[in-house]
Amino acid sequence: MAFNYKCLVFTLILFYIKFVNAWELSVIDDRTFLDGSAVYTEYEAQEQKRFPVSIKIVYIFQEKLKAKIVQQSAESKKTLIELADQNQAIIGINGGYYRENFLPNGLLILQGKQYSRMVHNDLLQGIVKLDINDHLSLSSREDSSNIYSAFQAGPILYQGSQWYKPNWNKVRKRSIIFEFENRNIMLMNTSAISLDELVDILKIWVTKLPENYGKLAFALNLDGGRSSAFFLNFPSPVLVQEQDYIKTAILFMN
Repeated sequence: MAFNYKCLVFTLILFYIKFVNAWELSVIDDRTFLDGSAVYTEYEAQEQKRFPVSIKIVYIFQEKLKAKIVQQSAESKKTLIELADQNQAIIGINGGYYRENFLPNGLLILQGKQYSRMVHNDLLQGIVKLDINDHLSLSSREDSSNIYSAFQAGPILYQGSQWYKPNWNKVRKRSIIFEFENRNIMLMNTSAISLDELVDILKIWVTKLPENYGKLAFALNLDGGRSSAFFLNFPSPVLVQEQDYIKTAILFMN
């Protein structure tokens, strides 16, 4: 039987794409703080012929910390670190999108009061919810009943054991929020990368998480680019400063 060289070449090309050009993750920093309430990890993601991507995450045990969703008006804009200081928060990340005149883009409800309506488009596919016990959860926009506080964001990157690539190739700073099956929350901030490439990294990253983190349930993209911001306040503070003011923020307090 003749040897099929074309099949061999094709197999070698697939091997090269999958393994030689795969993203590699290195841990730069890893710290537990707040008496075990949260874990901060910083990664560097590298691929051949690419600039390294910085990834900062904080894993939050929700039973130990309280969450809060805050919004701000066009007349009294503050930075994320100022919002955190005002609310005595120790962890913070930017939230949802806004449109002209600094109005929220999509659903925004705070403590039962609705400020803007649900929007149905390819971007705002998910909802960040806060219940009356100050615990966060994530869902698709179809699951929007009995909301105490919430805002829309998106697109959805992971749901139902499946990753989704939104076909976003613009290179921007990114902010992502994750929920695990045990209801714990993770916040992520990255240096500039396309969302599609970030999903490729996340598929590798999720296999390297500690077992006690539990199984990933949901991943939702937040506003990014110039609005991407991230803050941790512990003995060695971590700050990614936004370049534009943010409309909403997610904060965590003791």
